[in-house]
Amino acid sequence: MAAPRLSPGTIVALVGYFLLMTGLVIGLSKLRGQVIADLSTPAARADWEAWRQREAPQEKGVIHRRVPKSEEPPHLVLLRDYFWGVLFSLGLVVSFMYAALVLLIRGMIQSPAAPQLPPSDPIP
Repeated sequence: MAAPRLSPGTIVALVGYFLLMTGLVIGLSKLRGQVIADLSTPAARADWEAWRQREAPQEKGVIHRRVPKSEEPPHLVLLRDYFWGVLFSLGLVVSFMYAALVLLIRGMIQSPAAPQLPPSDPIP
């Protein structure tokens, strides 16, 4: 029994998906390394602490801002401690968006041509 053949459009879509996911993993991994290298230094921690002190609650105004409890910048914690969750979530969202785009494009390409209407008589 022969295996079903994939159409050229399906092959292009699968190759595009593979390249997109590969780029996503590589790009997010490089971003993670850069963020960890930049924000793990004592100077970056001192900058974060200085910002937290500047943003201490002030009695002026109606809205009171809360000081972040974390002693590290949030994007450092996110990409260092929750990297796999971020990668999985982003991969899931990008996959759904790519599937919708592929279905839209394939539907436009494979749809039958619009019927031609006969010319109408001009209104006198």
